[in-house]
Amino acid sequence: MRLVSITGKRPCVAAEIHPGSEPKPDQMLADRSEMTAAYVGWSLGALGFYYAWFQRVIPSVMVDRLMADFTVGGAVLGTLSSLYFMHMQ
Repeated sequence: MRLVSITGKRPCVAAEIHPGSEPKPDQMLADRSEMTAAYVGWSLGALGFYYAWFQRVIPSVMVDRLMADFTVGGAVLGTLSSLYFMHMQ
């Protein structure tokens, strides 16, 4: 496999500076497994972020019902909600 420029008309500068720098098949597989691990790590982080975001947004959907059930105002419900999140951390 020979590295060429984007236009395909001349060899890539990296190939001129580092002869024999063409990736080998086993190196390409190692790079692919590293990328797979990176995507898995990124996906887990994104999933955790969206899970936390979902938990923080859901009480706003049912705030009227919570205030009626607990017979409290917005300030007390906000305090209860913040205590829940302090406990979660």
